[in-house]
Amino acid sequence: MSRHPSVGRAIGAGVFLLSTVGPLAAQGLMATHGEVLLACGDDVPGVPGAVIYPGFHLLAFDNPTIDLDGTVLFRGGMQSGTGPVDDGNRHAYFLGRSGGDLHIVVRGGEPAPGCPPGTVLGGAVGSVGMSAFPRLSPAGGLLFFQSAIYDPINPANTPASSDTALFWGPPGGVLLLAREGAAVPFAPGTTWSSFLQKVYYTHVCANGQVLFTATLGGAASGSNAVMVTGLPGALQPVLRKGDPYPFGGVVVPVSPFEPLNVLGQLNASGQVLHDIKSSSGELAIGIWTLGVDTLVARDGQQAPGLPAGVVFADDDLAVNSGCFNAAGQTAIVAGLSGAGVTAANDQALYVGGIGGIAPLLRRGDAAPGLPGITWGAVDPATVVIDDDGDLAFVAGLGGAVTTADDSGLWLGQAGDLACIAREGDLVPGLLPSANGPWRFGQFGSGLTVRPYLVRRRALLFQNPVTDGVATRTLMFGYTPARGLILLLDDADTFTTGQGTAAWTIATQFGSPNSSDGTPAWMNANGDFVCKLVLGAPCNGAIVRGHLGSLVGTPSSVPVSGGVTHTLSIDVGPAHGFELYVVLASSLGTRPGFPSPLGPQHVPLVYDPFWTQMSLELANSALWPNSVGVTDQDGVPFGGPAGFTLPPGFPSLLGTTLYHAVVTLDGNLVSTFVSEPSAVLLH
Repeated sequence: MSRHPSVGRAIGAGVFLLSTVGPLAAQGLMATHGEVLLACGDDVPGVPGAVIYPGFHLLAFDNPTIDLDGTVLFRGGMQSGTGPVDDGNRHAYFLGRSGGDLHIVVRGGEPAPGCPPGTVLGGAVGSVGMSAFPRLSPAGGLLFFQSAIYDPINPANTPASSDTALFWGPPGGVLLLAREGAAVPFAPGTTWSSFLQKVYYTHVCANGQVLFTATLGGAASGSNAVMVTGLPGALQPVLRKGDPYPFGGVVVPVSPFEPLNVLGQLNASGQVLHDIKSSSGELAIGIWTLGVDTLVARDGQQAPGLPAGVVFADDDLAVNSGCFNAAGQTAIVAGLSGAGVTAANDQALYVGGIGGIAPLLRRGDAAPGLPGITWGAVDPATVVIDDDGDLAFVAGLGGAVTTADDSGLWLGQAGDLACIAREGDLVPGLLPSANGPWRFGQFGSGLTVRPYLVRRRALLFQNPVTDGVATRTLMFGYTPARGLILLLDDADTFTTGQGTAAWTIATQFGSPNSSDGTPAWMNANGDFVCKLVLGAPCNGAIVRGHLGSLVGTPSSVPVSGGVTHTLSIDVGPAHGFELYVVLASSLGTRPGFPSPLGPQHVPLVYDPFWTQMSLELANSALWPNSVGVTDQDGVPFGGPAGFTLPPGFPSLLGTTLYHAVVTLDGNLVSTFVSEPSAVLLH
C-alpha cells in the first residue's frame, strides 16, 4: 500500500508541534481515567423520582458485562417506594457506554415477551426475579437472560411449574427462547423443568448462539439434565445425563452439587468446551463441534509428550471457565501419576484442542529466564488463554527460592513465557511507607483474584502487596508497551452524585462473555467494567476503565456537539520521541488493515470517509493534537489528543467512532499500533 500524501502533511504538523510545546507527565490510574456509570443513590435514568438503592451495594448492583464495542449491561436495583417503584419492578437491566447514554432496556413488571397477555417479567415477591447474570453478545447487541414470570391478575396461569423462562434478542425485540413447563423440542415427552442461573451456565456468542444448562421433567427419568446450544427454533443438546459415555457406562453429574456440568464455554464458531463424567468415575474434558463431541483429555490416559507410563491422574483434570478461545484452543492443568512420578513432578499444564494437546510446562522443569529456579504447581483457577493463543497463569517456584519469592505471574506462549510479576518484586507506582518499599505478596494460594487476559497481552489482576508490616490488595494492569501499571490504589477515590468515596473492593467474576476469549467484564480491546464497593457516602458504583495505550473518555458524547472525547495516549518509553498519528473509522475494528508504513496491523476497518478525514483534518478543532511527537515516556508533547464534534450533525446520532494511534520513527516507518478505542455519539 502506498503512503498517502496526507500522512506526510500530518507528520509535518507534528514536527511543528514539537517545537512549540513542552512535556506533559503520563497518567494511568483508573481513578484518573475511569468513568462512573451509575452509583448507589443516583437518580434512575428514565424513571423520574426513583433512585438506585442507596444503602447497600448488593441490593443496588450485580456484576456487569461488556461487549466488544464497549457497551455495558448490568442489573440494577431501585429503592422501593421512590417514584413508581415497588417490589415487582425494582430490578432492571441497564445498557449503555456512560452515564450520558445509560438507559433501561428491560424492567421487572413489563410484559413477558412471547407469553400470554397479563404475564409480566420479574415474578411475584419472593421469587428469583430477573437473573443477576444477564448476557450481552460480543457483537450484534443481543441480550440473553433468565427471568421469573408472573400473572398478577390470574396467578394460576403461572404456577411454580412454569414460572421461569429464558429470553433472547435485541433490545426492544426480545423473544421467548424457552419456558419452564413447555415441551423440549429435541426430547419428545420431556419438558423444561428449570434453567440454571450460575454465571458459568449461560453464554451467547457473536452470532447469537446460546449455551445453557437445564433440568428436565416429564418422561426424563434418569436423563433429567442437559446442556443446550443453538438459536431460537434450533436448540440442540450438547450433553445429557444418561447418554452413553464414549468409553463405557453413562454420563453422570461431574459433582454431587451440580445436576450435570461445572464447565461450559462457547466460542465464536459455536464450539462448546465442557467437562463430562462417566458412571465408572472417569472425568474428561470434551469439545463439541456441530454435533460431534471429542474428548481431548481424560483420566488415566497416557499424558501426551511425556514418557511412557505417565498418565493423567484420576479426578485431577482442571479447566478454568475462561480457557477457551475462538480457535478452539484450551488450557488444561492435569495431575500426573504412573512411572517415575513423584511429588516434585506430578503436574503439567497442557495447551491444545481437537487436534491434540501438548505440555507447555511440567512441575520440576526449569523455569525460563530464572536461572536455578524450577516450576512449582500451577494454580488451575488462574489459567486463562486469549484469542492470540497467549496464556497467563500463576505458578509456584522451586529450586533457589525462599518463602518470600516462590510464586509469580506468567504470560506468553511456548518458547516465549516470561514472569511479569514475582512475589518480592518492587511494586510500580507506590511510594515507600514508613516501613519500607512495597513489594508483591504471594501469588495464588487463594490470596489473589485470578488474572484476566485479552488480546495484545493486555492483562489485569489483583494481588496483595506488603511493606513487611501492612498488607493491601490492589489492582494492576500490564501491557507490553507500558509494562506493569498500578490501576487502583486503596487510597484512590471516585466522585459520584452522592459525593467522593474511596475504593475498597472490586467485585469481579471470570465467566467469559464467549467468543472473544475474554471475561464477561473485559473485552478484547481492553475496555473493562467493575462493580466497585466504595466507602461512605456512596457505598457502590458501576465504573468502567480501559487498559492499553489509547484511553478515550468519556466513552459517549452528545451528537449535539461541543463535548470533547479526550484521547489519552501512552505508548511507553520504547516509543519515546516518535511521531504519532490518530486514525478514525466508523466501520468497526475487525478485520482491520495492514499499516501502509510498516509491518503492523491497524485494528480499524478502513473507512473512506472517517479514516481519510482524520488524516486531512489532523490537529484541527475536530481532532486536536491528533498528530505530534511523544516525549521520553511515550506521552504526547502538548497533552492528550481528542475528538470534538461541532454542532449541526444530527444525522450522526447512534454512530460509534473508533480510534487507534500509530507511531512512526524518523524514517516514517510505523513502529507501533495501539488497540482501538470507541466513542458513541448519542
